[in-house]
Amino acid sequence: TLPAGYKQIAKIDLLNNKRQFWVVNIGAIIIAAVMFLAALFWHPVSIKLAEGCIWLLLAKIIIFIAAVLVYMVCHELVHGFFIKLFSGKKAKYGLGLGYAFAGSEAYFNKVSYVIIALSPIVFWGLVLLILNILFPAWFWVIYGVQIINVSGAMGDFYVTYRMFCLPKAILVQDTGTAMTVFGAVEYEH
Repeated sequence: TLPAGYKQIAKIDLLNNKRQFWVVNIGAIIIAAVMFLAALFWHPVSIKLAEGCIWLLLAKIIIFIAAVLVYMVCHELVHGFFIKLFSGKKAKYGLGLGYAFAGSEAYFNKVSYVIIALSPIVFWGLVLLILNILFPAWFWVIYGVQIINVSGAMGDFYVTYRMFCLPKAILVQDTGTAMTVFGAVEYEH
């Protein structure tokens, strides 16, 4: 339950608030495009369709699709790990059309919530960077997942930005697709 002395001061609903939905989705598309175009300069795409290479290309496409699906689950599991760490309660997981989510009925302070929001991009960003260094022949497969990692975290970036615009003494309840922010009520004596 919400501790005494708090009232709702903000609501972030990335599915039902059209403005927030479009900010996040257009931001994600821009991030993905910039990352793709930037990578073309240091690692141009070359598709050789010589005998036998078509099968390698097909294998890489299939592995990429499987990796993105596995990544989406793993991204949410990292959110869930930190939800459990900070609240002691298991996260609730779900899937929607083109997205997955982790949420909780628990209340988190600002610092804990920002860690929960940003932990997957930091963790998986480092893992994918290391994999790209170790397996350069698979650059575009791994980097493609990294593009999904960074652009797909646009909702997490947006929520983090909003948290920094709010007072210090807040509690956040994140059900997975909507966040309700509660601020401390100032009492007059």
